[in-house]
Amino acid sequence: MACILLLPLAAAEEPAYQGKPLSHWIELLKDKNPTVRREAAGILWNFGCVHGKEARVAVPALDVALKDESPSVRVAAAQAMWSITKDADRCLPVLTEALRHNESRASAAGVLSLMGTVGLPSAPSPLRGFDAIFQFCPQVETWG
Repeated sequence: MACILLLPLAAAEEPAYQGKPLSHWIELLKDKNPTVRREAAGILWNFGCVHGKEARVAVPALDVALKDESPSVRVAAAQAMWSITKDADRCLPVLTEALRHNESRASAAGVLSLMGTVGLPSAPSPLRGFDAIFQFCPQVETWG
C-alpha cells in the first residue's frame, strides 16, 4: 500500500512596501490614529498603482475607510480605491463631499483630477483642463 503525501501549494508571495506585506497596511486602516489610517490608505494607493489587481484584497477595508470619521482618511481611501478598482461610484460621493471641508479640499480636488474625465465634472473649475499635472499613477487609463 503506497502512501501519498499531499503538501499545500506554496502561496504566491504577498506584495510588500518598506518590508511590510500588503496585509500589514490593510490592517493599519483600523488604527486609532487618523494619521496612521491616512498614511496606510496612501500606501494602498501605491499598491494599486504598482500591483493593480493583486491589491484587490484591500477593497473591503477601503470600503470601511470611505466612511471614516476623518475627511482626510476618506479622501486617501477614495484615491486608493480608484487606483485599485476604477469604481467611480464608490469614490465620487466621498470626494465631492470632501470638497466642502478645508482640511480635505485640495486633496479631494487632486484625486478628482487623477480620475480624468470621470472626476473632472465634480472638480472645482480651476482644475479642469489641468488634470495631466496630477498623473502620478501609471494605471490611470485615459486623460480627457
